[in-house]
Parts: sequence; structure tokens; C-alpha cells
Amino acid sequence: MKNASIVAVIALGAAACQSENELRFVSTLDAEVNGIALAHDGTDSHAGMSGMTCTISTEWGCPIDDADLPTKEERVLDYFEGMTLARSATAVHQIDATGWRRDDDVSVSGVRAARYASDGMLVVHGDAEACYIQLGVQQTAIAGELCNEELDTEVDRSHNALYTAVGDDIYAVDIGGANKLATGDLVAWDPTLKQVYIATSGKTTVTAIQRNGTEIWSVDVDMPITSIATRGDTGQLLVLAQKSDGFGRLIRIGGFDGGRLGGSNLPDADGDVEVSGNGTMVAVVREDNVNFFSMVIESEGEVEQ
Repeated sequence: MKNASIVAVIALGAAACQSENELRFVSTLDAEVNGIALAHDGTDSHAGMSGMTCTISTEWGCPIDDADLPTKEERVLDYFEGMTLARSATAVHQIDATGWRRDDDVSVSGVRAARYASDGMLVVHGDAEACYIQLGVQQTAIAGELCNEELDTEVDRSHNALYTAVGDDIYAVDIGGANKLATGDLVAWDPTLKQVYIATSGKTTVTAIQRNGTEIWSVDVDMPITSIATRGDTGQLLVLAQKSDGFGRLIRIGGFDGGRLGGSNLPDADGDVEVSGNGTMVAVVREDNVNFFSMVIESEGEVEQ
């Protein structure tokens, strides 16, 4: 279901600002989603929606497959190497090309986050009185504030660690426990450069830090930031910010030094940015829809989706 109105608005915004655009509109999913994750090549995405867990064609913006999990409250948390990870009120579930793998369910309530890691599945679960990080059969108690709500979580698969923002603090969480790294409410993990990006909503600065919290660089993008996302395995960061004229700007930043590499105009700065593992497909997730864009950069050549 291609959305011509979105194309027109983006084209008008780009013309008005007389600046380059690296995004090419692909499609719109006209639905509210409860968690979304893109496949590595960006050809499809996986989302919780309308009581189902669906595979979405990014080319057309519509469901092409679905799995009916045991409750109507499922949320997609991760997608990795052909496996979708979702949670319901009673368990963590796994879905592959054949459907819901019932025998692989992990029965646990109060799931706040779950991601695939190199040594198994990382799960944060519980409540403020009893909050835990679990990896396989191992379990460690962590600060109760990490179980007050659903966590927007990034995963460092190779080190079996999670990075998440809770309130105004960024935490690193692994089976050894949870440690505060920095201040902020937006976080992204770079699997190529092995560093963490942090920012605060409404502020203009984005910072790269090492896994121990040591600052690598910090840059001011001169616009209030609404979302950040690592651009897959390219060693780059995407920053969604709001321009003074109300339009949105997706800024592409180099992970090595924070240098600005390029950018694209959007109709506004609403939504959370998700990116495919190869960095070619960008999803802007809004309250009632998801817009998919291919990222076309002349120096990289055009990648067919």
C-alpha cells in the first residue's frame, strides 16, 4: 500500500529546504505496532500488531505472514538470524519461518526486555520489588527501577549485554548486574565500533562512549533530538532531530569522530528510528503508522531492495 501523500510531503520538504536527501520513500504500514524489528537485509520487518505477530513487507508496507501467540498482548522485541523474539503476559516466544515454536517458550511473567545474545537469550523480568536479568539458567537480581516499565533496549550480542535508558540514566546490564553509565534517555549500540551512543530528548548533543562509560566524542547537532539509531553495521549513527521550521532532519554521523556525513529532510521529527542490519532500510515508527525508506548514498552505490 504505497502512500503517495507521504512521497509528496517529503518532496515538498526537500525542495523547500534546498538540501540533499539520502532517503527514498518506499512504503507505509498504516497500523499501530507493538514493537518492530527489521531483517538484516531490510526486505521485511517483524512487528506486533492487532493481537498478532506479523512479518511485514517493507516494499509494500503490508503483512505477508503472521503467527498467533497465546495472548493478545504480544510485543516484538528482537529479530536475529531468521528468529523473531516476542513476549506475551506469560512467556517469551520464538517465531521462525515455520511459525510459532511452542516448545521453545520460556515461561516468565513481567518481561521488561529480551534480546538474543551470543550465549543465549537475555531477559529482564520482574517488578520493582524483585527484578532480574536472566541468561539461560543464570539469574541475577538488579535494581528495581529497571522493572517498572517496558525497556527500550539495545543489545551487544558479542558481550551478552544490554544498554537501556531508565528515567534520565543509561544503564549497562549483563549477568553480573546493572551499572549506570551516563545521563540520558536515548541510547544506541554500535556493533562494529563497539561503542554506545547516548543523547537526551529535546537536547542537541549526542555523545559516543566506551562500554565502561568513558567519553569518545561529543557533538552538537544544533537541533532538538527526538531519536537515535546506529546505522546497522556501517559504523555510523542516524539522529532524528527537529529543525526550527518544524521539519524533521535525519542526520548521518560518522561513528569514529562524530563528523557529519549527510542528511535527509522529513515532514516532521515524530517517531522512533529503526534501521536494518546492513544500514540500507530505515523505519520511522510513529503512533499509528510506520514509514519505510531506503537509504541511497552515492558513494556506496545503490542497493536493490
